Amino acid sequence: FNPYWHPMTPPKSSEKEAVRQFFTGTASDYAKLFLSRRSGSNFGFRERLTLAAEMTADISGRLLDCACGTGEITTVILGSGRFTSATVVDLSARMLEAAQRRIEIEMTESKIGQLEFISSDIFEFATQPHAQKYDLILCLGLIAHTGRLDDLLAGLKTLLSPNGSILVQSSLLDHVGTKVVRLLTRERYYRQHGYRISYFHHQDILRAAHNAGLE
Repeated sequence: FNPYWHPMTPPKSSEKEAVRQFFTGTASDYAKLFLSRRSGSNFGFRERLTLAAEMTADISGRLLDCACGTGEITTVILGSGRFTSATVVDLSARMLEAAQRRIEIEMTESKIGQLEFISSDIFEFATQPHAQKYDLILCLGLIAHTGRLDDLLAGLKTLLSPNGSILVQSSLLDHVGTKVVRLLTRERYYRQHGYRISYFHHQDILRAAHNAGLE
């Protein structure tokens, strides 16, 4: 029993659709962010991949990826051979298709017992009944586009195995550079894409995790 869990507040459908459209529109070029190029964006995405692989090196069992993008990080983690099943989720069907192609091509020699791909809002996914719990839940590059951190972690807690882990990535407002980026780009981004990027301090994430009953 998790005393902090509460029903998730549905997002505004217009904002959810704006997020879906944004990632659908960037699906064809998204994979290029993981190429070795001399740019800040590429450095950030490649570091995200490296850190995710390092931080999950001792975890095995069942994997849930909440927002797979085009599947680069999912593929690397599954390529370790430690996972027996994986559920790969993305709001954008086009992103999910690209991830599925990548994973199925690169995992032809794998022995993953169950591999499923689901185009869904992760909030809706988390409220559905699930027979299995996950030993690792990836939440990378997601909370900036959804906000609702308390709702998200509370929902993911219900999907987590007793000794499972959630890996969350965010650009933290503790850093001056992130504050400058928010100041300079947040409203312009909203005018262009129809929703605002959400930013968090480290303590915001720790508080939400505590409220969800996570350590």
